[in-house]
Amino acid sequence: MGFTYALPDYVHDVSNPTNTTGTLVATTTEEIDEDADGTEEEPPSDANAYLRQVLGDEEDIEIVLNEEPPPNTANAAVLYQIELEETAELAATNDRMHQELVRSELARLLPDTNGKESTSDAFKQLSNHQAWFPLRSPSSSSPETDVDKAEAALFHEWSPTYNIDVATGPQSYHAFARAWNIEAANRFRAWSQGDEEVVQIRPKNREFLVQHYKDGLAYEALCRTAPRNDLHQLVMESGPSMLGGVITLKDTLTIG
Repeated sequence: MGFTYALPDYVHDVSNPTNTTGTLVATTTEEIDEDADGTEEEPPSDANAYLRQVLGDEEDIEIVLNEEPPPNTANAAVLYQIELEETAELAATNDRMHQELVRSELARLLPDTNGKESTSDAFKQLSNHQAWFPLRSPSSSSPETDVDKAEAALFHEWSPTYNIDVATGPQSYHAFARAWNIEAANRFRAWSQGDEEVVQIRPKNREFLVQHYKDGLAYEALCRTAPRNDLHQLVMESGPSMLGGVITLKDTLTIG
C-alpha cells in the first residue's frame, strides 16, 4: 500500500544544509533568477497561497484609542434621582465626621462631669477629706460648743427610734447613721443658702453612734453609783449626759 503526495515546486533541499563556510543554505529544484538590479523574484504562487492559508488574507483591524463611550440614554428623572441620593449620602457622611470631631474636641476640652447629685452626695464630696469627729463625751473637760449641743440634742431626739441590737433594717444603727448624715447634708445646704439660724452638725458613722450610746449607758451607771454628796459636783463638771439631757439638781435627788 502506498501513499501519493505532491509537494509544491518551491521546497527546501535538506540533503546539503550547510556549505563549506558553515552558513545555512537551501537549494531548490529550480534556480531563482535575479533581476538586473539584484532583487529576487517572488516565490511561486503555491508558497503565497500557503502563507495566505496560515496567516489569513484579511486586512489589519484598526485599533482606535480613547474612543468616546456611547451616549447614556437613561431617563433624565432616574439620573436626577441617583444624583440626589449620592449628594445626600455624601452630606450624611460629612455630618457624621463633623459630629465625631465635635464630640472628640468636647471630650478633650471639657472637664469630667458627673450626673445630677443629691444633697447627700454633694455633701460627701465636700467633706470627703475632712476628719470625722465623734460626739462629745460626757466626761470630757473641754468646753461644750454649739455644735456639741446640737449633736447631743439630735441624738437624744432620734436614739429612741433605733435599736442597737438590730443588725440591719430601718431600726438598725446603719439606718441611724444614714439618717444622721442626710440631716447633716440638709443643714449644710440650708447654711450655704444663707440660713444663719441653722446649726451645722458633723457626719457620723455607725461606730461613732454605737460608742456614744454605750458611753451614755456607762455614764448613767456611774451617776447611779456615785456618792450622794459628790453627785452634784460630778454633774457640774461633766455637763450633759450622752442621751442629750442635762442632769439637774432635781435629778441628783432621785438617782440612787
